[in-house]
Amino acid sequence: MLTVSIPKFRELDYIERNPDVKKGIDEGKATDGWSHFLKHGIDENRSPKISRDRLSYSGDVGRCLVSESGYVAIFGWLGDEGCAGAQWRLFGGDFGVTIPASSIFRYARQDVEAAYRDGPYDYGFVVFGRTPSKTLLTQPFLLQIQSLTGSFQIKVVPESAT
Repeated sequence: MLTVSIPKFRELDYIERNPDVKKGIDEGKATDGWSHFLKHGIDENRSPKISRDRLSYSGDVGRCLVSESGYVAIFGWLGDEGCAGAQWRLFGGDFGVTIPASSIFRYARQDVEAAYRDGPYDYGFVVFGRTPSKTLLTQPFLLQIQSLTGSFQIKVVPESAT
């Protein structure tokens, strides 16, 4: 069975908005609001109450390598399950670089899966690209990832790839 994730689902609000669900839980017909929503609520077009508060994604950058010719490779992980359409950017003292989706590779990292959440997901990422300037990313900068539902930001200290 596939694991479903709706990060901003509010179970107590779902039960409150659906008295029959509360009654079913009290009578032992349902275990909780989340399982009821997955088994019945979705098919019955019951809309869950979803928090509009932005999430703070979890993540880390393990390494950032910069070559003398301006190529950069950033390796890390990001917990952003189910949150598509993120913009990835790098910010320095007086510059900003937008990273195109074609420069981002996501992959499964079992170490993160085991420690961070249950179930498989492509937590790992590699960003690879080249800047026009050979020295642009040789100083520390911020990696910022933002979507409609959440954000993540971390200071990155690049290493020379030579």
